[in-house]
Amino acid sequence: MRTKRLFAAAMVLLLTACGPLHPSISETAGEDPYFSNQTPPSLEKARAFFQEGKYSEAIGQYRKLLKGQDRNIAERSQYQIAYTLAFYKNPKRDFQEALNEFQLFIRRFPASRLKEDAANWTALLSQYLAKRSENEKLRDDIKKLVDIDIEAEQKQNQRR
Repeated sequence: MRTKRLFAAAMVLLLTACGPLHPSISETAGEDPYFSNQTPPSLEKARAFFQEGKYSEAIGQYRKLLKGQDRNIAERSQYQIAYTLAFYKNPKRDFQEALNEFQLFIRRFPASRLKEDAANWTALLSQYLAKRSENEKLRDDIKKLVDIDIEAEQKQNQRR
């Protein structure tokens, strides 16, 4: 009974705590609380690229926005670059590069309200990359063991 209650409590906590991980995906220009009522056309263009699945173009547009004078737009753009690099629908996603971009975001914008999200992404991506590296090593070890086993079996068959 206690296990069921713990499970139910965990599910409620999980479901109520899970808001959108990425604040701007569902936001339109007028709803974005991060900016004033004036959203620059270049930011709209980057968002449109993202929503159309043109992820490389979106990243390119966000990179252009990093060079501008508006710190809020640069902050959001840096976050969006990292997010887009990790986005599951992006066929060219690059988790290592996304991790680097999230780390850069945290260094450049330590007071950002998106810092916790970026830190969460950094932790998850770091763990994923470490596990992927471990898996690759294990795969290599298994291949070596299989090769050794095949070689031993061949030697044994030759003796017969």
